[in-house]
Amino acid sequence: MQGERPPSEDISWMTSKVEKTDGKLRGENQESNDTIQQPYMKEYIKVLLKCEKTYLESPKNFRTNIKSRNIVVDWLIHVHDRYKLAQTVLHKTVSLMDDYSSKRHVGNNSLQLVGIACMSLTVKNAGTHIDSGTLVELCGSYFSKEDLHDMEIDVIQMAQFDLNRPVCPQFLLVVNEYFDFPTRIMTVSKYFLDLWLFHHDFVRYRTSVLASSAILFAFHAMDESREISKWTSHLAGLFRFTKPEMEKTLSALYKTVNQFDFAIHPSIQDKYSAEIFKKASRKFRGSRELDSFSDLKIPETV
Repeated sequence: MQGERPPSEDISWMTSKVEKTDGKLRGENQESNDTIQQPYMKEYIKVLLKCEKTYLESPKNFRTNIKSRNIVVDWLIHVHDRYKLAQTVLHKTVSLMDDYSSKRHVGNNSLQLVGIACMSLTVKNAGTHIDSGTLVELCGSYFSKEDLHDMEIDVIQMAQFDLNRPVCPQFLLVVNEYFDFPTRIMTVSKYFLDLWLFHHDFVRYRTSVLASSAILFAFHAMDESREISKWTSHLAGLFRFTKPEMEKTLSALYKTVNQFDFAIHPSIQDKYSAEIFKKASRKFRGSRELDSFSDLKIPETV
């Protein structure tokens, strides 16, 4: 969406004067705070949702081998973790790579180059920097600096010089600023969203609904299902999604988590080795999908 940029990913300024509350919606019973926070937050959400709709409607024609793609995604997670990059950078990198692969023919031998070029562009767009020589070395020097530079140009032209696609972690930031969820819920939500990067239809789902689904899954995984019905309604009101949209997304996310093979994705296994993540995965392993959804207690109307 050329010409319209989402605001900066750092949205702390929007709520700098709002006192955080524990277990309540921010602004609930705090009418004076609404005039400080809400105008900025609502505008931010409005722009994100508008951009989300634009990218969702863009044509997608995947030609990439799924196995090769997922190998590259796992490797990108390793690079992302090594340099302690923001989760937003990782998700924008994979989204951009998939978008490029849907519009260009990318052979298996070139997919790593496309991935690292997308990460390089996303890192630069986030205002940070990784030396191009370092990126080439990370690829085993299989490609040259010139190859990387040429690929960056091709990717940015394909994207029409617009790298501001909204991704799930941005919506998590919004949700956390709005509702102030417990840290454990946000941490497990991020874990589920990184697993989602391996879904073959990664870019065909609304990122706002995916972020919301990950939060509901996190409540379920942490044995706090009693909170789900309330938060589903709040999230639906915030991001304007319907119950069918939510159920479709929950189903896709459930299958991704339930069927995820950690043995062939070592970077995910290393990054999320803590017990809290193992517990989160076990909650969805071996259970029937409908059983898990009944536990989630999605309201009939949202």
